[in-house]
Order: sequence, then C-alpha cells, then structure tokens
Amino acid sequence: MKQREIKFRLRSLKTKKIIGYECIWNNEWAESGNGVDWQPLKRTIIALREQFAGLKDKNGVEIYERDIIKADGIERIIEFRDGAFTCANSFPSNTLKTGWIELEVIGNIYEKYKWLKDKKI
Repeated sequence: MKQREIKFRLRSLKTKKIIGYECIWNNEWAESGNGVDWQPLKRTIIALREQFAGLKDKNGVEIYERDIIKADGIERIIEFRDGAFTCANSFPSNTLKTGWIELEVIGNIYEKYKWLKDKKI
C-alpha cells in the first residue's frame, strides 16, 4: 500500500493567506513557496498549518484540512479528527471517502467565512 504524502499548507496567522508549504522530502523536512519546488527547511515559520488529506478533487486540486468540498451535492468542511480526515458538518460525521466521484474543492473556511455564518456551522 502506497503511503500518503505528508505535506502541510501554511497560512499567515494575520492575513490567513497561503504563504508556503512544508513536507517530508528525502526523509527530511523541506519547504516550498509554491508546493512544487522543494528545498531543505532552513527556518521555522510561525504559521497556521493545514495537513494534506492525500486526495485530489475531480479537477486535480489537492484537498487540505479546513477546505470546503462539495460531494454528493452536499457542501462539507474537511478536518483531521481522531486520526482520520472527516467531514465536520456531516451527521453523522463521515470519514473523507475516495469513492465520491463528484468531489470538488469550492474554497476554505477563511475564504468562505460568510458561507459558514449563514450555515451556522
């Protein structure tokens, strides 16, 4: 079984904008500004880290914690809980499934704040 890639998306604590990525690369921590060109980690960045779920949506977009996806016609928030990626606003809470064919990232909790308020999540 192939092991999933251990990668994190970094967000500024102040602006909540993506400022880079970190991953395990050649058995060491590495950093990247774009998530593609990796170099050994030279400094520790104080940032909000969102873990890569190991899946991509139907358009090839990587899925991370705090992303909002649309699956089976329902909008769901991805979070990492109890050792698994789950859909936080599903009842009962569903583990993120690879079988969802129409899985699509539609944003994240920072870009869609108004959506969260309207949904009362």
